[in-house]
Parts: sequence; C-alpha cells; structure tokens
Amino acid sequence: SIKVIQGKYVQEVRQVINPWVSQVVRLLANQSFVEFDWIVGPILKEQKNPIGREIITRYMTTIKNDGVFYTDSNGRQMIQRKNDAAFYTFETTEPVSANYFPVPTRIQIADKSARMTILTDRSQGGASLVDGQVELMLHRRMYDDDHWGVEEALDEPGNDGKGLVVRGKHWLILEPAASSQKDQRKLALEMFHQPIVTFSLFQPGSKNSILTDFSGLLKQLPENIHVLTLKRLSESSVLLRLEHFLQNGDDT
Repeated sequence: SIKVIQGKYVQEVRQVINPWVSQVVRLLANQSFVEFDWIVGPILKEQKNPIGREIITRYMTTIKNDGVFYTDSNGRQMIQRKNDAAFYTFETTEPVSANYFPVPTRIQIADKSARMTILTDRSQGGASLVDGQVELMLHRRMYDDDHWGVEEALDEPGNDGKGLVVRGKHWLILEPAASSQKDQRKLALEMFHQPIVTFSLFQPGSKNSILTDFSGLLKQLPENIHVLTLKRLSESSVLLRLEHFLQNGDDT
C-alpha cells in the first residue's frame, strides 16, 4: 500500500511492501537529500524447511559508471571499487558477495554529468552490480552455517522469539558530477552523530540551575573543522581534539 502525506515542511510517501517490510520516502524543506526511513523484520520463517533471506534496497539511475563505484574508509577518504577487479589470480564462485564492500558512512556512483551518493546511518554492505544501480543490504536471516568458521546460523530470535526487527535511514543525494563533496561530508557527520533524545521529570526551578547553552570559543570554527573529542580529564584540564574532515581535493 502507498499513502502520500503533504505538508508545509515535509512531504512523504509511506510504503508497505509486505507485513515485515515498509519504508517512508521523505522530502524535507531546505534539505539537499531524500530520506529513506525503512523498517525490516521480523523476516518470515517457514515452519518447515525455512528459506534464508537477505534483504537489500536498490537505487536505480541512468548513471553510466562502468562498473566503478566508491565507498568510504571509516568515514574518511573515499576508495575506488571496481566490479570483478582481481588483485590476484583466483577463481570466484560468488559473483555477488565478491563485489560487496563495507560502507561505513556512504557509497557513490558517478559519470561525467551526474553523481549519486547514499549516506548510511550505520555500517552496511554495499555494491554496484549493474551500471547506474547501488544496493545496500538491510537485514538477513539465514538458517545454515556458511562453513567458513562461524559455525552459527544467522537466526537470532529476539526477545519474543519471532526474529529481529531493524530500522534505519538512508539519505540520497543526486547532484552534478562536478559539484563539491564538502556538504556530503558534513551531512555524513550529522547522520552519524544524530541527537539522542532523553527525558526527565520536571522539577520546579530546575531550569534556572541547569546550563542548557555553552560555548568555550571566541568565534565559530571553520566549516571544515569537526570537534572529535571533548573530554574532561580532571578538575582543571580538558582534552580537546579537532579534525579537518575534508579529503584532499574537497573545498576548504
């Protein structure tokens, strides 16, 4: 089923694909990305001879990337990947998994005119098995060991015994190939360091005793600087670490 919601600040399409897969495609005012908010699980398990399932999402474009795509290295530099690129002589019997790579924060394809980047809120496996396409694995439930040393099937029942449910987000950015990637890196940090909402009982007068806003800087940091660590070491010392989070060639 599909339901369309339109508002002043948010427009979204709510999709229910089956009883255990759904997503919301969301356009936010004044944002350069499309948000995909997905929920998968508990993955169906047959009572007899259960079938293992690996659930992916696939984004399809007309970009001609010639089998080349990029993934990040721990949120830092982008690394070029190529399908079926043998660094040494070997015989592969897994053409899909052999072309999957870790995606800590983003995966990207591009040609001379356009570029598509997908930001992830967690590390996932990703690939571009067909030109113009990017796929990311969201969830899986397997009932047989892969005989590679784990000696355990990927069948976690969860607290209710029905299987695990996962929820996550992707931010999709489609832009000219020549545009700067500076904003992508900033958005990737925002995605990874999303605010944690907490609640507490309200006590009369507590607002006056709690510091809700503080700045230890005389002026704002440049856009390319990220506060990596702010840690209290003692009563009189604080550890502050700053990082330049842009890659060589990005705008500063």
